[in-house]
Amino acid sequence: MKPIKETKEIILTVSLLILLSFNNTSNIPVIKDTSAQQRPAIYGDYIVWFEEQGREYEYRPDIFIFGPYIYVYDLSTREKFLIAEVAYSVKILIYGDIIVWDDSRNGPWNSDIYGYNLSTQEKFQITTDPEDQRSPAIYENTVVWSDERNGNSDIYGYNLSTREEFQITTDPKDQHSPAIYGDIVVWTDERKGWYETDIYGYNLSTQEEFQITTDSKKQEDPAIYGDIVVWTDERNGYGNFDIYGYNLSTQEEFQITTDSKKQEDPAIYGDIVVWQDFRNLNWDIYGFNLNTKEESQITADWSLQQDPAIFENIVIWVDCSHFSSMQQCFQFKKYAPINTKNTEEKEPSGFDTDSSNKAVNSIKGITLNMCIS
Repeated sequence: MKPIKETKEIILTVSLLILLSFNNTSNIPVIKDTSAQQRPAIYGDYIVWFEEQGREYEYRPDIFIFGPYIYVYDLSTREKFLIAEVAYSVKILIYGDIIVWDDSRNGPWNSDIYGYNLSTQEKFQITTDPEDQRSPAIYENTVVWSDERNGNSDIYGYNLSTREEFQITTDPKDQHSPAIYGDIVVWTDERKGWYETDIYGYNLSTQEEFQITTDSKKQEDPAIYGDIVVWTDERNGYGNFDIYGYNLSTQEEFQITTDSKKQEDPAIYGDIVVWQDFRNLNWDIYGFNLNTKEESQITADWSLQQDPAIFENIVIWVDCSHFSSMQQCFQFKKYAPINTKNTEEKEPSGFDTDSSNKAVNSIKGITLNMCIS
């Protein structure tokens, strides 16, 4: 088969919006570059993401295609740098100096978990089993992921300090999409069926498994910070996904969103939960303060913003830029530029502002001042 050339010209915009309140923001672009980005994550001053660039791909039966690159952006130095070239990947995360991702370089059905140390600039392989290991999560020295070595999807873990691997779940049904904070690992569990998934947890210290949700509808894609677990929940009607939460200390469940449209893909840091929201018939980013019980809209553009991530007072997401119509945006990916209310865009000198540049998608963000206690 002949090589396929990727010829689209695209432009990255990593932006920070200084948010004194949810309704009073200013848009300050940080960097622009030719690229297409997806699946951003953030920790400290570092933003990481998968990036696709125009180049030739050679399809061969014995070699799986190497696709995205992994780039890092340092908010303190405003420097962008490449750390790895990877095959098809699902997820990337960062904690401290360690970046983890799943990588299909060893074959399309043999994804493994890899890592990179920003301090030592060393890449390392975590899993070597010939079956799929995907969707890693990391907290301090512990990495967890979904693992199909047993003929179903289980949750496994690895201690970066001791270099010991361990199995967390043993149920014959699928467990996937793990998240971790401290000694607590949470995941989506299909032991009652794929249409009736629940959120389960495991305490690494006590080695005890526990069930968090019991509703007969879908609960999936958990995130965790401290004692609070949040997830996407379909109990209020087919296709009506809401964001729910659970306090591990008080063992109390609570509803965060009530709109009849979809709210999905929550992320949490401190008292702030963020998610992608379809209530305006396009994907926007919304947030909720668990302390004040205040919900606020973060983006208000006509098109799509998705895949939010949060660290301290910074929220980032994937954003489609420079498209003139929803149809054009859908043709490329599914993202669009932000145009928040009461904003004034300020362009630092030395940046490319050529409106003729076209973007597949970009990464943008906000700084939340006085919103997180």
